[in-house]
Amino acid sequence: MVVDKMTGKLKGTAFVEFEAAEAAERCAGASKVKAGDKRSGVTLNGTPLLIDVALTQDGARNLATQRAEAGGKADKRNLHLSKEGVIKAGSEAWEKISAGDKAKRERAVEERKAKLKNPNMYCSTTRLLIRNVPKDYDEGALRGLCTKLVKERAQKAKPQIKHAKILMDTGDGSAAPKSRGRAFVEFEDAEHALVCLRQMNNNPTAFGPAARPIVEFAVEDARLKRKMALKATNRGAKKKGEEAEE
Repeated sequence: MVVDKMTGKLKGTAFVEFEAAEAAERCAGASKVKAGDKRSGVTLNGTPLLIDVALTQDGARNLATQRAEAGGKADKRNLHLSKEGVIKAGSEAWEKISAGDKAKRERAVEERKAKLKNPNMYCSTTRLLIRNVPKDYDEGALRGLCTKLVKERAQKAKPQIKHAKILMDTGDGSAAPKSRGRAFVEFEDAEHALVCLRQMNNNPTAFGPAARPIVEFAVEDARLKRKMALKATNRGAKKKGEEAEE
């Protein structure tokens, strides 16, 4: 049974795995009733069920690509990812969150909405923003935790983390920098980033009893990304020119 992660309620959909593919296809076929046919198809407590053979991950990707090529509206800014990590107010999960974390989550949602009003801003598919990071955590510990959480869900996965950075408050420079409790973690693979977010977000054991992680996909500025890419290209061209002169 599929549960809505925001409300904690059943979504009215489910997955059933058969021993043989032919049996699954017959079941799906039995639920298809043509117009005018008096048969009721497949029902549960009198309710007709709509049954289809589930797509594999590759099949789902191919279908999405086909729809996009057919003229479907593409989510170029990945706005659907802005909902990942959000816990709906009033849900069972929401009621278990501390008052302080509720306030943090509400501010985070408003900040994200404000940023995404700018058409130059978009949600990264691989970079996560993590709040409530313990002050004694370093980047190595954070990398280890993120890798561990992905492997707990996908045991055969080999997640690769490109960057992990804990934001520090340097103050006036007279004292050692202190952690701001926020960090960015960027994965090589978008699927691993999504798994990490879902495994870590609001996990009561990830950071210990003191704090629950608040995780979302980072909002990026396309203009800054283009500027950085141009600088990298220019550096590469300059280096090639210097090597050619030698």
